[in-house]
Order: sequence, then C-alpha cells, then structure tokens
Amino acid sequence: MKTLFKTVVLSCAVLGSAFVIGQTASAQTANEDVKIQVNDRLVDLNTDPYIGENNSLMVPVRQLFENIGYTLTWNQEGDEVGLTVHNDKHNFKLTTGSTKMTVDDRKVELTTKPVIHNGVAFVPVRLMAEHLGFILQWDDKNGIAILGVDGNFHAPAWYAPPKKPEISVQLIDTANQYLGVPYVYGGTSPSGFDCSGFVSYVFKKYGYDLPRTSSDMYSVGKSVSNLQAGDLVFFAEGSRVSHVGIYIGDDKYINAVSGRGRSVMVTSLSSSWSAKYYVGAKRVL
Repeated sequence: MKTLFKTVVLSCAVLGSAFVIGQTASAQTANEDVKIQVNDRLVDLNTDPYIGENNSLMVPVRQLFENIGYTLTWNQEGDEVGLTVHNDKHNFKLTTGSTKMTVDDRKVELTTKPVIHNGVAFVPVRLMAEHLGFILQWDDKNGIAILGVDGNFHAPAWYAPPKKPEISVQLIDTANQYLGVPYVYGGTSPSGFDCSGFVSYVFKKYGYDLPRTSSDMYSVGKSVSNLQAGDLVFFAEGSRVSHVGIYIGDDKYINAVSGRGRSVMVTSLSSSWSAKYYVGAKRVL
C-alpha cells in the first residue's frame, strides 16, 4: 500500500429539522465508492463524501467523529452552524463558513472552510487530522481514506475487486479467437462461418440474440456515426444490406469474408471495397 497524500476531509452531519440552513456549498461528487476507515475498521457513512474547495475530500462529521469516540453538539448561528466536538482529551470549536477554529483553547486558521452541503455540515479531514494529531493516508487503488486515530499507519480494511473488462473488450477478444476460420455459406459455427453467422455466434456468447441475416441485423440497435469497439458495421452492394462485421477500433473490423481470403479476418474500413459499400453502423451493446 502506498500513501499518496495526507489530504482528506471529515464531515459533520448535523441533525435536527428545526433549523434552517441558508448557505449551500458548491461541490462535485467524490470518486465512486470512496470509503472512510478509522484504524482497522471501515466507517459506515450514509452521506456521500464530495470534493470541496482546495480539492479537499469532504466527509460527514457527526457520523465520523462518533465513530472515533467524540461527541458532537451544534447550535444555530444565523445562517451558519456552530460545532463543538470533544472527548476526554480534546475539545475544538468551529463554525461553517468561517476559517477560524479553536483547538483546546488554541486558535487556528483553516485554509478550507467547514460548509453546509445538502443540509449536512462538512469539515476538511486533512485539517482536522493535522490539528488533532491523527495520521491520514489515502489508498488510491482501493479508494479509502484511512484515519490513524491511534497514531499508526494501517493497511486497507477492504480491497477493491479487479475490474472486469468491458463487454466490448471481451467480445472482441472472443471474435479474434476465430481468425482464420474458413468462410462457409450459411455457416454458424467454428467449423465455418458466413458473415452474419460469425457475428451472431460471437454476440450470443454474451447474451445477445441477433437476427440471422445481415439485412435483418441492420434493423436492430441504435444508428451511430462515432464508432466504438463492438459496434456492428454494415455494407450493401445492392439495394439491401448484404454484409456485416464487428468494429474493433483503429478503423478496422473483423468479419467472415466470402471473397479473397474466404475466412474470418480483419479488414480496414478504408479499403476500397469497404469505403465503396459501407452503409452505416449500429450499436447493440
């Protein structure tokens, strides 16, 4: 595990339907599934962290501080909220919208203000960790902010599962396994494919039931001009679509060719035949 930075943000969730909040922070959602860990234990937050000013990760305080043995009280101060957080060792006071904070009767200046966001009070974790003497780690690989309240570094308590490749990547990898399979008119298996038989066979492996012929395939999916890997590309030498392939990127597609080569092969969309008879693409993934 590598410690990339000590910049995370704690947030304080303020309960109570009796007070009216007048200021709302502008922010963007944090990376998906950001988790907060205290020592060796993940904290269950029911309010999502977000990225605030100075690129600080803001997390709800009440939930977090109660999980590390602190008590939080609040009072309405006009449009803002005054917060007092304390335990038997530390006591600190701060107000949303203000950079001033008191830690154990010592006045400090914050570079990121505590704020109200969607009805919840948030403070910057990095600053709180610095002033309270906690170790703060960020595990980028697993998306966990780790707060060492005990003064120690900790390994992540949760590991993100390996990301599966997108279906389009898997599908193209499968299609490439059949390069060189001979072209057979009406063929629908690895012993021999025609163009639509090949496309149908590959897509069916991923749960997509496509029509049997290329002309019927042209009636499904969404027409697209900005091609992506996995799109179906269609060609017509007459009035009806008569050929189909799978776009694999880099201006190329994989298809079962009935002409020269008579096999499953990769063809350029810029080739003379392709450019002349290309009629469009459809996206079904």
